[in-house]
Amino acid sequence: MNDERIAAPPAEELPRKKGLKEYFYEGVMIFLAVVLGFMAENLRQSIIDNSAKRDYIKAYYRSLQQDTTYIRSNLEYNRRRLLENDSVFILMSSPKEYQNLVQLYYYARISARGPTWTITSDRTIIGLKGSEGFKLVNDQNLSELMINYSSIIEKVDFNLSIAGTERAALYPFLGELFDANVFNEMLDENGKIIKPKRVAPLLTQDVTTINQFLFYNHQLKGSLLLEKQYLKSLEEANKELRAFIYAHYLD
Repeated sequence: MNDERIAAPPAEELPRKKGLKEYFYEGVMIFLAVVLGFMAENLRQSIIDNSAKRDYIKAYYRSLQQDTTYIRSNLEYNRRRLLENDSVFILMSSPKEYQNLVQLYYYARISARGPTWTITSDRTIIGLKGSEGFKLVNDQNLSELMINYSSIIEKVDFNLSIAGTERAALYPFLGELFDANVFNEMLDENGKIIKPKRVAPLLTQDVTTINQFLFYNHQLKGSLLLEKQYLKSLEEANKELRAFIYAHYLD
């Protein structure tokens, strides 16, 4: 029988101890990976923010374009209302006012009709604030122009609310002075006020009642003149804003 020698198993190799340089190298790699990841995320967010910013500004620019139509329309409406307001004074103050009752009924009735006021860009600003999109508009010059434009809109809105109160104050005197049956015939099928085909004498010639009616028309005229001033300021601010956006964001 041959002798068999059992080979001893090889000794296990102990793990090599890392040197200081290797630890330093690994630490640097981990640090770079974290920093690069952070930078990549910031770059991605910046691209998203810039895209969203341009989308918001383009939407705002389109709203401003629509605003020009509303502003011009309301300026024309304001011009007519001022002329009609003056006509009420002329007709009521004339010794022959009762010879022109058709005009008097028409101007008196339409003096209590207010404008239809719609500003599209204001809804866009509200939307930006609500979604925190306004924070994306980090251009100080643009922000200042937008804030100025919005502040003029607020002035117009406030003045319209005052004018609405003054128009409402006219209603009791319209009822005391004019025949409501004639007023009822002065609306067409679309609700537009038209000149009457027939008239009736004033219900009273009381000096105090007529004076109060004219006083509230005078108050309304003051609001109409302020409205004209604010609308012109708004028109100029709109023009400046559109020019800035077109030059810096739409070229």
